Amino acid sequence: MIRKMKRVYVLYTRAQQEALIRALQRLGVLHIEEAPPAGEAEPRIEGELAEQRREVENLLIKARGVLDLFQEVDPKLVQAAATAHAPAPGTSTPTPAPEVEELSEAFRGEIEGLEGRLRALVSERRSLRDRLAAVERFREIVHAAEELLRDLPTEGREVLALVGETRDRGLLTQIEETLQRTLAGRYHLAQRELSEGRVLVIVSVEPDYAEAVREYLEAKGLRPLAFPPHVEGSFQEAIAQLKSEETTLPRRLEALEAELRALAAEHIGKLLPLTAALENRLAQLDAALRFGYTDFSLLVTGWVPADELPRFREALSREFPGIVINEDPQPTSHEEVPVAFQNPPWVRPYQLFLELMGLPKYGSVDPTPFVSLFFPTFFGLIVGDFGYGLALLTIVLWAKRKWGHKSEVLRHGLTIATHASAMAVLFGLVFGEFFGFVMPWPHFPRLKAATSFLLFAVALGAVQVVLGFALGAINALRERSTKHFAAKLGGIFVLLAIGVVVGTLSGVLPEALRTPGFALLAAALVMLLYGEGFIGLLEVFTYVGHVISYARIMGFGLAAVVLAELANEAAGAVGNIVLGVLVGIALHAAHLVLDAFESTIQSARLHLVEFFQKFYEAGGRAYEPFRERAGVPLREE
Repeated sequence: MIRKMKRVYVLYTRAQQEALIRALQRLGVLHIEEAPPAGEAEPRIEGELAEQRREVENLLIKARGVLDLFQEVDPKLVQAAATAHAPAPGTSTPTPAPEVEELSEAFRGEIEGLEGRLRALVSERRSLRDRLAAVERFREIVHAAEELLRDLPTEGREVLALVGETRDRGLLTQIEETLQRTLAGRYHLAQRELSEGRVLVIVSVEPDYAEAVREYLEAKGLRPLAFPPHVEGSFQEAIAQLKSEETTLPRRLEALEAELRALAAEHIGKLLPLTAALENRLAQLDAALRFGYTDFSLLVTGWVPADELPRFREALSREFPGIVINEDPQPTSHEEVPVAFQNPPWVRPYQLFLELMGLPKYGSVDPTPFVSLFFPTFFGLIVGDFGYGLALLTIVLWAKRKWGHKSEVLRHGLTIATHASAMAVLFGLVFGEFFGFVMPWPHFPRLKAATSFLLFAVALGAVQVVLGFALGAINALRERSTKHFAAKLGGIFVLLAIGVVVGTLSGVLPEALRTPGFALLAAALVMLLYGEGFIGLLEVFTYVGHVISYARIMGFGLAAVVLAELANEAAGAVGNIVLGVLVGIALHAAHLVLDAFESTIQSARLHLVEFFQKFYEAGGRAYEPFRERAGVPLREE
């Protein structure tokens, strides 16, 4: 349900501005809007507030920068600290954070040094990790080169190191023969096979011939060995450096990690509350910039849910004697009023559908409770298999436990999936299906009773479409739009009349209802003509089409049954029990993904196209109350 909102004006002395703004933030129910200009002092006050905002924002940027560095160092430690500072379970407001002044004065002096030290350490850690990764890549080459260099004369010689392919054995033999003919006694060549089909070739040659030998070897397809950028000096020095770093780098990295974790453990406890307090202070200054000011007073205007207004008024009047809190008695355009929902916990996740369409306009009907009933039902009717439903429910509950805390949107989406999977289990029992097998209990066979299943799906669609028209009629009454009300009522009567006429012609209903049915149809057409003109008469065909569109529930449901049976037949045709089971699992897994996807898409389409179009009026503004932040949002790893 969409909550009723009240516009309020709060007038009080400027001397109590800080206390008032903290109280408003603590109450967390006022959606603040720009107050009308109140006096000549406003530009000067706004300039002072803007200067304070810049100071707080700069400190917040530094605190967040340090927090990000700590999270890079040890995300688990930061997450644990953030959880410790989060509100206690079952509470709706966060634990009061210390005032910014208390924290920032103590921390401002050290944050500069801490940030610089931390950045240097984190930068060194990144560099060490890169160098250690390079050492790991060259470990095999280093060990091979060490052994080869022991048997090569290097004094007064230049050492060349190249890499080739082991499949070029004939080429390597040819190279050695050529060098032997032309440089006998002036060079030594050694080679060692490496992994991945590579071979390390090291040539020790007199300096006068080094360049010619290098060009010759490269022309034959051998690639010079390229060391990491931080490795300098000759080949022998590079090998010695990499060999040394195998032991020195891990020790330094371990010491660095310990130093960083110690810093995090020392500072994260005060950094998190500081960051939360700065976030709240920044929100306070942003709110204060929307107030109206005179030399001695301030004006706050905004929206409060009607059911929260008594508590809001009583709390402020008790804390601030003499404060003036007035309601706006003038009627307000619905486009100006922010939209807030008040739904039971099991309905709340389905507000995601409204975000896809845009928030409904204030004063219109909230369709969320109806979506929470119809969407899982449609999903369950299409999947309709106890085994698939149980598998989906298990996966969704596991995902909700593992990732449900990541974001509200993800948690709501997984809750919807839980409801839908449970309905698939329920209808699976009704249809007696278990991974395509028919279960031996009383059930409704979808394949054998396809006509009945079709009629049920279309009847269910007719109920939802008529409900959509009824909700549209309610919206029209609230807007006092006679024509829109007549058009929506005409839509209901058209569908009822067509149902009566078709029922009498098919013999399902008594023939005596045929004439009243045609009379109702004529009256409905007149109402449509009045409400929407000639276009309204043409819309009759789309109304019927929307109802028939629900036949897709039957179509996709029967397709799911057939595909499940085909998976079983394919597995049985393999001829080997073990292989057949593996094939069956693979086919059912693929079908499970396809079935869940199609059921979601088709169920959502029926709501967004066939249902919402009958009544939904988008264009609402979100209700964004000025309230304390419950914690510090952390970046995802």
